[in-house]
Amino acid sequence: MALGFVLGRGCWDIRQFNTNSAATFLKGSLVELNGARDVIEYASASSSVLGVAMQDSANSTPPGKVNVGIPTPGCTAYADVAPGMVASAISVGEALGVGKRGNYMSFVTSHSASIFSRIVTIVGALDSTTSRVEVTFNQSFVEVFSNSSQSLA
Repeated sequence: MALGFVLGRGCWDIRQFNTNSAATFLKGSLVELNGARDVIEYASASSSVLGVAMQDSANSTPPGKVNVGIPTPGCTAYADVAPGMVASAISVGEALGVGKRGNYMSFVTSHSASIFSRIVTIVGALDSTTSRVEVTFNQSFVEVFSNSSQSLA
């Protein structure tokens, strides 16, 4: 069963953000901020990520708010692997991108729009029974706690 991203090791920062009515994503999806500073679903062509949605946007409590797990330096997450991706394509230390299926789920993929959209690095072995792998977020490509976004922290 696909779970998207699940918080792993490290000290994750949990914060609540506004979401707009047009943003539709489910728990476990990667999210980013739009120009109005509202949470929206991460687009695979983007080059930065805010964190992991801790709840569905449509069923958020209170309405219009969503809790987001924000990775601090050294945090890891467990992520689904893209369908059809072979184990030999997943090596510890490899930077990969993130994609989605329909309006649900984020998963690790070797197909990224550019080097700047390779936002995760593999830090654990592939679990072939669940098709999940442990990743860390590249700190240059996150919106909070990154090398380039100290003003947002």
